[in-house]
Amino acid sequence: MNPEAPYEPDDPRRPRPPKNVCPIEMYNHRFCGRALHTSPNDPDNTPICLMHSNDPKKDKEKFQLEFDRILQQPDVVVDCTAFVFPAVVSVISQHFQVECLFAGAKFTSDVTFYLSRFTRGADFSRVVFAGNADFRNAEFRGSNFIDTVFLQRSEFDYALFHSIPQFQNARFLGSVSFTGTKFRSWSNFVSTTFVEDVNFNEAEFADVVNFRFARFGRRVDFRETRFHEGGETTAKALSPSLILTLSFFEQPEKVTFYRTYLGQALLHNCNVSKLLFSDVRWLCRTLKRKSMVFDEIVDLEDNHAKDLRPANGDSNDRNYAVIAEVYQQLQKNYDDRGDYWTAGNFHYGDMEMKRLASQRHNGVARWLHSNLGLVAWYRYASEYGESYSRVGWWLLLIVAVFTLLYPLAGLRHVHQPSTPQIGHVDPREVVTSARPFRQDIDAPRSWQRAEIYLVGNSLMTTLYVEAFQKDLEYEPSYPWGRILALLEVLLTSTFIALYLLAVRRQFRR
Repeated sequence: MNPEAPYEPDDPRRPRPPKNVCPIEMYNHRFCGRALHTSPNDPDNTPICLMHSNDPKKDKEKFQLEFDRILQQPDVVVDCTAFVFPAVVSVISQHFQVECLFAGAKFTSDVTFYLSRFTRGADFSRVVFAGNADFRNAEFRGSNFIDTVFLQRSEFDYALFHSIPQFQNARFLGSVSFTGTKFRSWSNFVSTTFVEDVNFNEAEFADVVNFRFARFGRRVDFRETRFHEGGETTAKALSPSLILTLSFFEQPEKVTFYRTYLGQALLHNCNVSKLLFSDVRWLCRTLKRKSMVFDEIVDLEDNHAKDLRPANGDSNDRNYAVIAEVYQQLQKNYDDRGDYWTAGNFHYGDMEMKRLASQRHNGVARWLHSNLGLVAWYRYASEYGESYSRVGWWLLLIVAVFTLLYPLAGLRHVHQPSTPQIGHVDPREVVTSARPFRQDIDAPRSWQRAEIYLVGNSLMTTLYVEAFQKDLEYEPSYPWGRILALLEVLLTSTFIALYLLAVRRQFRR
């Protein structure tokens, strides 16, 4: 129920207020009941009291006296719901041991709650701050800033929030500072609008902070901001620490994340391709030590991850296409800054999403696509072009395997006669693992030495074929040896191309 809405006599669901008194609803649906304020400058259509009137020329001294009286009363709550403050509000080092309610209030000038403590919480929902707002070193327990509007510069430097601070639908039209602010539990900035600069430098969030649908107009700083870390990286039950889902940055090049932890940040449906990430710690894949985003492993039962749940009829475990967009944006972000190694980590994540995503509903077909498809082999071969060392090991394995296979198929010693004998093949020149001896050698070697020489000649043949050389002393025999040679050339060409690609991705300039 809107606390600013006056009594509507035609609505049977609302109780009737006393006549000739202010009808604004206060805490617990209680009517204000103060005497009506009358003034020729009063813009209100419905007569209301001095505390709620929008009259720009209302008596400031009387307002301050009433406000001081409310602050000093020993009630359960300090109820300033929907008040319109006409002058500077200065509450410094005040300790509020009762709940303070400013829901729907309007501060038309500066407001200061510097070093104030709100032990039982403070509700600033639907508040409009038209002047400077100063909450430095304040301490909040269960504070609310729902539907808050800051028209000029606002400061929350070194404030302490111990319970559930909420800024949902807040509109900060001036500069805002949360420098050093400590949020002791869940924080809600859903649909909040920051028109001017805002900083969360050195702020500490003990639980999740939600910026879903938030809008940032200018500079945003998260320098050395401490977001909570939930423990082991493989645990599916980890809760997110930062939610930027569907948030929007009008000037993304002015958004900075510096020396902070984003391993549990949800970034899907938010364009992060131009944000500045400097000395940021990301979540790491088990064993591979590659950076990844939390969207890939977040528990889909978490309500914050509902956009990652697969659509009806989709057989995938989660919406991999949405996560792939995050990886593509982060890859572009780091590529543009020349950090190709980190960009490669996010390229790996993008390809992983393509490998896992499948339109097939059959479980076997999905397994074959994920584990034996072309993208899967790309991963096995070079980690999606990101590991030149893996390609190097594959090339060494190819050499070893074909060194052992050629003797099984047979190697033919190539003669260099003065008169070429076209089409002549001497079967005595073919040596195999079963017959390693060459008949043209006068002094036969022992069987072991012949096998060693055969393997050595096979190794040289493998290296020559791999290097695309033609002057072979031993060439693979026809037909199986030639088939092996063609297969080696095909594999070698592929892996050399992958090696060059991986080197370029790692060291390009």
